[in-house]
Amino acid sequence: MSKNIIATSDITVTTNTTSPRKAQREAAQRFLDKLQNINFPNSKRIYLTGYHYNTQVPMREIQLSPTLVGGTKDKPLFVENEAIPVYDTSGAYGYADVTVDIKEGLKKCR
Repeated sequence: MSKNIIATSDITVTTNTTSPRKAQREAAQRFLDKLQNINFPNSKRIYLTGYHYNTQVPMREIQLSPTLVGGTKDKPLFVENEAIPVYDTSGAYGYADVTVDIKEGLKKCR
């Protein structure tokens, strides 16, 4: 705990508060301590083969909800949408079976 000194024209007040920077560090540490692999809803990780023979590009295939195109209130008419592939930048966090420890860092050969 640190002491903040607040000075006004005639009065100086000393308060015991945690500095904003320390509070941010503590919040960041709590976040890192609870960090786990995150699964995104309605999506799965897929790999596309690159131009080179052994290159695989991680993608996330996102399944879209059906689109309402008409019908009635009692019998709405929906059309299914195709899944959309997007580039997956989650790295090691995208694998459900990999435990990530940010203090250790990434393995040398991934």
